[in-house]
Amino acid sequence: MTGAVWAVIAGFGFGVFQPLNRRVNRELDPYACTFLVLAMGAVLVVGLSLATSDLSELGSAPISASGWFALAGVIQFAGGWTMVSLSQRRDGAAKTGAAAGAMPVISTLLAAVFLAELPTVIAVGGVLLVVVGVMTLSFRHETGIAISQVPWFGVLAATCWALSPVFVRFGRDGMSDPLLGVGIGFVAAFAVYAVSLAATGRWRHLAAVWPRRMSVLMAGLAIAVAIATQWTSFELIEIATATSIMQISVPIVVVTAPLIVGTDFEKITVPLVIGTVLVVGGSLLTVMSRGG
Repeated sequence: MTGAVWAVIAGFGFGVFQPLNRRVNRELDPYACTFLVLAMGAVLVVGLSLATSDLSELGSAPISASGWFALAGVIQFAGGWTMVSLSQRRDGAAKTGAAAGAMPVISTLLAAVFLAELPTVIAVGGVLLVVVGVMTLSFRHETGIAISQVPWFGVLAATCWALSPVFVRFGRDGMSDPLLGVGIGFVAAFAVYAVSLAATGRWRHLAAVWPRRMSVLMAGLAIAVAIATQWTSFELIEIATATSIMQISVPIVVVTAPLIVGTDFEKITVPLVIGTVLVVGGSLLTVMSRGG
């Protein structure tokens, strides 16, 4: 399949994962929920790697390749997913998904700061649209009073996701099989999270999450598919192009969140719709300005 097809599959996977993850962590400890989803995804990806990949490449590839994949996994999985879970607890899955759609814009800003790649005028316009969109997402009403609450955790998740593709590309220079890279990333993130839970005592919350294991399994399956296809697309097409295609995850989250989580927790509001359109439109504009 082409890189664009892999990116489409990844977008659907991310779009379905976020409401499923929200259903799991709705009333439970977000760190424990993230750890179990991470563990389930790691089992699925590592199992698939063992069954289909050429494991000899692990021995022949340079250590640096494994290191880059491990770093990408920790940033994207341990960092990004934690921010998603925290954001979902505070802002809901739909608003979190829309805020996380700012990833292409954040990657453009990071390139300007760290790589001296100055954005074009069109890209600046896209950045401004996303800023307005995120601010629009922040508005909500309680008892007739307008309240502004910026979904900062969602923006931090987008930042983690904007950083990780760079390290994935570095890792792919030394290891050709993307599934092996995903497996390394999952295992590294799992190890970091396990140590963190043990050090903070949050491992005690795992027992409360276990009754939701079927929801955890579905969320883990969705994210395992999404990550594997995303990292594959990064090798076949430009990261900017893949990121643009994966923006389909944003409207999928907004539409499916009330169906999967329930309208009592997830409601489609006017600020949510307008903010989502602005974030997605600004992100696409930014990506297209970079020449695909």
